[in-house]
Amino acid sequence: MWSLYTGVIMSKVKGTTLIQPYKGWASKNQIQKLVKTHGQERVDRVLLACENIWKLPEKLGLGKKELFSMALYIETKLKGRVKKGEFYLRKEKTGLARTIEYDPKSHKTFIHLKTHNVNRVGKGCHKRVTLSIMYRAHTPEVVVNSVGDETILREAKALKMLKGKPGIVPTYAMTQHVKKKTHEKVYSLIQKHYNAHSMRSYHERNAQITKKECVKMAKDIFSGLEAMHEKRLAHLDLHRGNILCNRSSKGFECALIDFGQTRSFDAAKERVPQVEVPRRFVTPESLVKGKHRVDVRKIEVFAIGWNLLYLYFKKEPGWADNKKFYELKKMSRHDKKKFQKELIHDINKSLKSASHKIRSRNKEWVTFGKMILKMCDVDPKKRQSATTLRKQLGVLLTKM
Repeated sequence: MWSLYTGVIMSKVKGTTLIQPYKGWASKNQIQKLVKTHGQERVDRVLLACENIWKLPEKLGLGKKELFSMALYIETKLKGRVKKGEFYLRKEKTGLARTIEYDPKSHKTFIHLKTHNVNRVGKGCHKRVTLSIMYRAHTPEVVVNSVGDETILREAKALKMLKGKPGIVPTYAMTQHVKKKTHEKVYSLIQKHYNAHSMRSYHERNAQITKKECVKMAKDIFSGLEAMHEKRLAHLDLHRGNILCNRSSKGFECALIDFGQTRSFDAAKERVPQVEVPRRFVTPESLVKGKHRVDVRKIEVFAIGWNLLYLYFKKEPGWADNKKFYELKKMSRHDKKKFQKELIHDINKSLKSASHKIRSRNKEWVTFGKMILKMCDVDPKKRQSATTLRKQLGVLLTKM
């Protein structure tokens, strides 16, 4: 029912009674005309979507009227475009403030914010990451849209194998469209937005993170790594920027992202000694051992341990700055053996120094510190598996 006296729309959408103010979205006359054209329920859905999107905590860079026009388009015209096989609707073509995309596989609709009055989330060698809105009238959500070249296809393949696994970033859709100017194919991965940013950003912004959250972060990371190793997949790019965190009413959670370097165990071994993209994550055993003898899983545990050591002590491990990591391709076998001894010495020295600094009244925090040191042990046999570490961290978490 439309009331000119109260200036609100009162009706039912899917059994829910709604009272949606029209002010700011459109004029009374516009609303009345839209109700006559499209019906009360559809206009209510438009207003409901606008109100819910407007409540999202992230900056959207949109005005109310711009958002209303897009919601109206999605509710009244998008279906017709989709029937014609049009899925990527550029703003230049629709006259709307932002580009709209529909994914025929997931049946989800997205409003791409790109960099219009909104900062870009990130940028890599093969992709750029911006924010989008996953359009739903009742439960809209801000998501991240990673747009890039065919590297995205490798990511998508790995993510398909890992879908629904804890510690792995949830993926909502993978889409593609053709660039207007160059006619090149462009691929997109649309994934969950982690509002607390990356592990790296905690250090750069000197943000606060509790001891319990540190342990939860480690548990989530090893949950993701466990899922990968069960599928015989190696991440190969386990730096702090690829570990994202999220805070919500459900609590604190973390996940692994960016699977552009992901390979099978056999393919990963071909990259020895530079298994991990961040060369400073190179392990001593990978320098001179035969490729078939290297356990990629233990190298990845070492990489995570390296990151957690940084998180725990708030500074890089002592061996991290050695410039020889960047000379590995040019090194002879003799030089690699020499560097291996040097690296073992530096790691042991750094871990011994760190062990003396683990002092706390919190018993669990001390235990966590000792677990991290074990992850970075120069002997791969002493590094536990991702599964074992995930279980141990889960028990530790219940005691905190």
